[in-house]
Amino acid sequence: MSLEAVCGKNPVNRVGKLYNVAAREIARLIVVEVAGIEAAQCCLVSRIGRAITNPAVVDVAISTSDAGSPDVYRDAVQDITCSVLSRLPLPLERFMRGDVQLY
Repeated sequence: MSLEAVCGKNPVNRVGKLYNVAAREIARLIVVEVAGIEAAQCCLVSRIGRAITNPAVVDVAISTSDAGSPDVYRDAVQDITCSVLSRLPLPLERFMRGDVQLY
């Protein structure tokens, strides 16, 4: 999720749209790609003047299948998060084709 509103017509630089899509993708990839993680939630918050690829807040919560420390997964979660954020803004064509789910 993002705490930013998804309204606005311009998906190229509208953080409400972009962060909702990015947060959903981050959570999905974490669950799919990291063994032992059963669920993930991601929250992104922007700040005026900061680059889209550098949110003011990135909060990722995970649920694991083992009783071990979540710190074991820190590097993998951080790598996925940074990878998704580095690809922003998303290609406009993905929005126009309807490939992107906003909420």
